[in-house]
Amino acid sequence: MGSRLRQVSVAPFCTELTASRERPEAKAHPAPLENVKQLFECFCEVAAPVGEKPAWILQKYPNSFSDEEILKSVPKFAYPCEFENLLVQHFSFVLTSIDSKWTFGFCRHDPKTETALVVLSALPWHETFYKLLNHIASLTSNASGEDLWKFLENIYTCGVPIPGNSISIPLPNSTVNFICQSPKQFQLPSIPENRNLTEYYSAIDSHNMMMIFASMLYERRIIFTSKRLSRLSACVQACNALIYPMIWQHIYIPVLPLSLIDYLLAPMPFLIGVPTPTLQKVLKSDLGEVVILDADNNTIESPFQDLESLPQDVVRKATYRCHIIR
Repeated sequence: MGSRLRQVSVAPFCTELTASRERPEAKAHPAPLENVKQLFECFCEVAAPVGEKPAWILQKYPNSFSDEEILKSVPKFAYPCEFENLLVQHFSFVLTSIDSKWTFGFCRHDPKTETALVVLSALPWHETFYKLLNHIASLTSNASGEDLWKFLENIYTCGVPIPGNSISIPLPNSTVNFICQSPKQFQLPSIPENRNLTEYYSAIDSHNMMMIFASMLYERRIIFTSKRLSRLSACVQACNALIYPMIWQHIYIPVLPLSLIDYLLAPMPFLIGVPTPTLQKVLKSDLGEVVILDADNNTIESPFQDLESLPQDVVRKATYRCHIIR
């Protein structure tokens, strides 16, 4: 998008459509900020799968982290399928606990390494944790193991800054600091600062965005697909942010591991990001009535007339608001 990008809050483009709908209580959701004690819950370095051997956790911090369900899931989500990786790539995933709380996983793949770096947190702060992963990557390649663990310990024990404030943690043997700023309360995401929204607006046109928005209002079964994990997770996370102040209450998986492919046959509403190689393993006839957005080609398939069934004057206003951001 280059120079066309300007700082603009984008969530309100849906205000016309959401104003008359009551905000539901979520069945699954991020933890309230006041309940979060650490910036991150766990860091994992995950070894890539080799042949029939699946991906596995090579090391983690802190060693005391013992949630077996999460630790068992991390390798599957860090390597959700076979994919080509030519450049450093960041993407995110979401794990849902038995009590319906979300844990966000932030992942960094580097084609020059055989491992993935993963940070788990209750906080959906993508820019912060992608930046943290870059610092961790520099320490794993250029510093001793002790420097990495000391850096992680400093961040783990520093607490969470209050909204609008920031913390600064120095990197070992460096003049560079890791700076984490807590978003201001009720602050809306903006372009180009928000990587997810920037990717979504780069990949998808206004009409298809509105098609997805309408499908979410009608609680459809919705699939995003892309060959790039970074684009896939960004688009799913962004479209979920754009329904604010409403909340998606149903199955929510920004990147679907191949091992969970049966979720695509679920009869209930879902919003799922499916890597293209994984979606190619499923017969369309088995999917039933489903909305599919191809984020690589900006195409959408839907058996429904959801957008046409909404008040057209409102749709025109919302589409215009979405369009002028470009």
